[in-house]
Amino acid sequence: MHKINQVKAGAIVSYITIFFNIISGFLYTPWLIGQLGQSNYALFSLVNSVMTYFVLDFGLGASITRFIARYRAEGAEHKVEQLLGVTTKLFLTLDFIILIALITVYSLLGKIYVSLTPAELENFKGIFIIAGTVSLLSFPLLPVNGIFTAYERLYAQKLFDLLAKIITVSAVVIALLLGGSLFTVVFFNTSIIFLVNLIKFLYIKRKEKIKIQITYRDKAMLKSIFGFSIWVMIASIADRFFFTFIPSLLGIISNTVEISIFAVAVSVENYICLFGSAFNNLYLPQVTRMVIAKEDKKKITDLMIKVGRIQLIIVSLFVVALVSMGKEFVICWVGEKYIRSYYVMILILVPSLVHFSQAIGTEMIYATNNVKYRALVYSLGSVISIITTLTLGKSFGAIGAAVGISLALILSHIILMNYIYYKKLGLDVMRYFKECHFKMYIPLLISCGIGFVISSIYPTTSLRLFIVKGAIWGVIHCVILWLFVLNSSEKALVKGFIYKLKKGAKKNG
Repeated sequence: MHKINQVKAGAIVSYITIFFNIISGFLYTPWLIGQLGQSNYALFSLVNSVMTYFVLDFGLGASITRFIARYRAEGAEHKVEQLLGVTTKLFLTLDFIILIALITVYSLLGKIYVSLTPAELENFKGIFIIAGTVSLLSFPLLPVNGIFTAYERLYAQKLFDLLAKIITVSAVVIALLLGGSLFTVVFFNTSIIFLVNLIKFLYIKRKEKIKIQITYRDKAMLKSIFGFSIWVMIASIADRFFFTFIPSLLGIISNTVEISIFAVAVSVENYICLFGSAFNNLYLPQVTRMVIAKEDKKKITDLMIKVGRIQLIIVSLFVVALVSMGKEFVICWVGEKYIRSYYVMILILVPSLVHFSQAIGTEMIYATNNVKYRALVYSLGSVISIITTLTLGKSFGAIGAAVGISLALILSHIILMNYIYYKKLGLDVMRYFKECHFKMYIPLLISCGIGFVISSIYPTTSLRLFIVKGAIWGVIHCVILWLFVLNSSEKALVKGFIYKLKKGAKKNG
């Protein structure tokens, strides 16, 4: 498949996966809470947040993508085999270190999570063992996504991800209907991802005839990998820090009720993040080639605006809907006792509109080896969120934590990162904001106002009626976008997509 078609096909499958996640999640999450109970659902969310740190690839996945893309652009294919040999040994070594860390953390769980009841702590220890064991098996396979991206096998990569989601949700639902417990949910949630990653590795190895020189040693290469990976690791940890560590912090200073309120909001944020990050890594090989060829920065800024507008158009649909009708949505979805999750969502999502639309800026950071600046900025944001959560979390729980996250996002992701895009990368940030954001804000505010009006005139607690209201608002929003936001190339893209859908429907008919 042609490279451009790979990007388009990969993006389309990404969005299909996201739609599946949203539809299944909105039906699956409240059902899962009902099956497990609020306390067990909080423990499920907690173990996922804890394990996120143990299954980090320490920046090596991004390193593999960057170095393979560079070697291929330079025509040095033999270096790919050498690179994979070095990184494989590195991953196996790190896997052993993670085992020691997991054992240490397990022995300290009672001292760390003092707010858990004895019964909750006992259950948490059990699911910690299950998740930890599968994580150890999964860890050496983490680089597989980086290899797929570097070889621009984007369609197959995203298709595997979609299958993993479908199988996971199906397995958990069937297991619970047959009498499964919290332990069953955690087992299927982790083991299926491991199996799919194993299949992905075998697939890419056969398709690209990849060989791994396991005996190869090169201190200079190892130093280059570490120099890049360490900053990617710090940036990756700090990037999702707000949503992975804060639940643990709430578990220490608050209670499981606040964790569950925060978890509901974060589950929605995760779905929106999937939309915002659908283009992430798809353009890294292309941006790397542009950097190596020393393309004019204006062309890269043009690409950033083009991709950023598409990302913002898509993400704004959901963010504006949640701002204007989200309170009613939360009540219909998971019940009135989770009403505070609405305020947590808004505090998190509104500042996220900017960084969700800057995938090309992130790719440029990786391609030019300026990841350390991203890591330092995101780390500063993490420190701000910790201080604010510790200050406000005891009194205001999940909402206090969300205030800290909101302040951190504004300072780190919006102000400082855009300064780096301008100062270090030479991108025309002001033109980006003018073309991508400022032209959209008034139409988006009008659409948001219409949502508030619909929600206040026709209030409902029925999920079905809410979906009807949401669909009506969605049509109005799309009309506003078509008339006042979309440019000629974006309209042509929409028309082309509709034409292909019609063509496919005729063939199937």
